[in-house]
Amino acid sequence: NSPAGSTRSVSGAISSNGKILAYGSSGAPISLLEEEVTADTRTIWAPRGSISDGGWCAGRGRKFFGYSLALSADGSVLIASCPDLDTLSSSGPLVFFRRHVASDGRVTYPVVGHLDSPSVTDVFGEHIALAGSGRTLLVSSRTQDSMSGRFRGHVHVFDLNSALGVGRSRILDPGDAEDEDGFGQTMAVSDDGLTALIGAPLHGLTTPGSPWGAAYVFQREFISFDLQQSSKLQAADRAANQFGAAVSISRDGLRALIGASLDG
Repeated sequence: NSPAGSTRSVSGAISSNGKILAYGSSGAPISLLEEEVTADTRTIWAPRGSISDGGWCAGRGRKFFGYSLALSADGSVLIASCPDLDTLSSSGPLVFFRRHVASDGRVTYPVVGHLDSPSVTDVFGEHIALAGSGRTLLVSSRTQDSMSGRFRGHVHVFDLNSALGVGRSRILDPGDAEDEDGFGQTMAVSDDGLTALIGAPLHGLTTPGSPWGAAYVFQREFISFDLQQSSKLQAADRAANQFGAAVSISRDGLRALIGASLDG
């Protein structure tokens, strides 16, 4: 059950080395588990306590703390979002945590930084994805048209330095973006931050006879370059199936899995 004042949305993230697990119900503290081998060689998930927003998710955004979570490959970096989904504003930032092991072996995740929305009008941070290196962060946002009331999705790319400060940023949009296409609802990024896969599961929904759903690949040759769209992927059977409702990419960025929630 979700605590009073929170939503029932449950989020989770696991480090790609399979050692650290973070999960929570938005608005509640995030619980942490770590793989541990016992004296009798059993492997268990040992509790590592819980973490709160550190006071950064002020106002209504606190209700949605932990709505989306992301971990680096080794679990040393955890990022949590707290978007204000009641008023659809960007009052809640992203909160950055870094794993710390004390001399007595106790593991904590103190707050080491935060990231506010670049726009005061966007819905920022509903979905996030972090490269295994912990140096490239993808953050979804939605902009509402003041006349039509329709939303258009964007993805912010933030390159982080070793102290988790933002070094550079840009916005990704597909070449054939549509209102309400769900661009940014699902995201994945390779460990090195050179390849990103972004779903738009409602793409084509408003166009009769159009395939329903797409996923876009963005790539760059070096981390200092900007990600550029390299391809658009759609279901081979061209069926209306919310292709892109789930996406995953291998750590080296060479293989992708793309789900279709209404397939068949």
